[in-house]
Amino acid sequence: MIAGPALFIILTTIAGIHIAWTRGIYWPAEDERSLVNMVVGRADMARMPPHKLTYGVAAALILGGVTALALGMEPAGLFGSAIAYLGAGFCGIFFLRGLLGYLPPWRSRHPVEPFATLDKMFYSPACILIAEALFTLVSPRF
Repeated sequence: MIAGPALFIILTTIAGIHIAWTRGIYWPAEDERSLVNMVVGRADMARMPPHKLTYGVAAALILGGVTALALGMEPAGLFGSAIAYLGAGFCGIFFLRGLLGYLPPWRSRHPVEPFATLDKMFYSPACILIAEALFTLVSPRF
């Protein structure tokens, strides 16, 4: 199944981008303020979130990618069950993050452009697609 390796590549690439941000690489923006406006979207923030938080997000993304890769290898036994539950958890997290992007409280908390548009057009749908791909890997195990 291609979903496991594909999700591993996608999620670890996103994790790598997060790590780059902690190193002062502002891609795809030109400076920190522009990056904040692009990936956080809050008017009260002029700087990126703390490095520890960003590293935590990167670690979670890597764990999600490794989980997807393991699910694609169809592990069995107790390890397979643990991976299935972990995958279900990641599926739920990505689905909820994707759904949040369309709810008024989220929209009012993150109104700064270009984040608001990118979130509606790209970030939230991408999270929902990742959740769907994880669901295809997890659902046969339950």
